[in-house]
Amino acid sequence: KDGLKVVYGKDYVIDPTTTIHTGTVVDAANSKGYGSSVLQMETDDTLEFEVVIDKAGLYIFSVDYYCLSEKAVDHTISIKINDEYQFAESRELKLPQYYDCEKYPFRVDSKGNEITPDSYIRYGWENQHLKGINQSQTDSLLFYFEEGVNKVSVTMEKSSVLLGKINVTSPDVVVDFKEYKESYPKTESAQKLIVQEAERITYKNRWTNNFKRY
Repeated sequence: KDGLKVVYGKDYVIDPTTTIHTGTVVDAANSKGYGSSVLQMETDDTLEFEVVIDKAGLYIFSVDYYCLSEKAVDHTISIKINDEYQFAESRELKLPQYYDCEKYPFRVDSKGNEITPDSYIRYGWENQHLKGINQSQTDSLLFYFEEGVNKVSVTMEKSSVLLGKINVTSPDVVVDFKEYKESYPKTESAQKLIVQEAERITYKNRWTNNFKRY
């Protein structure tokens, strides 16, 4: 379609437990702290819902999820809108698994050299704007919705998650640098160098650290 435009200022919230689904409803008491009922989705489970859109255009998906797997894997879903995959990436959308890292100071070997810190699966509720499994850009994928009723079909392609709220929503508005700068008080730049070593991180989205040389 030509001339597609992003629609701003809209947000449609879907409770997956009220959809047509093959998953398992988990009550609030067992929702891992979410505070309301959630939907447990295993590989090949599906859900389907309708969303009534006020204005045709491009929207993003925002998903609350909790990864249940004990293995270091990315969880993936696919999405059809009105019975169609809108683009190749919508067949494999990523719900990242995050990992905590061993804290500094790290263990050392017999020669006193630091040993690569261990990683641990991080369990907790996350929110993700949907992107493709191999997508390197930071922008969320944009999906086209017609004005009126749209059918959305979601399939759990790999692994196991709890699903909280699903939002069909507008992307964040990105302001230009001048406007961003003017939103902060005018102060002198701090004359200080802040050093952050690459291995001293809070959490990460890959099991291993793959450092590249450019």
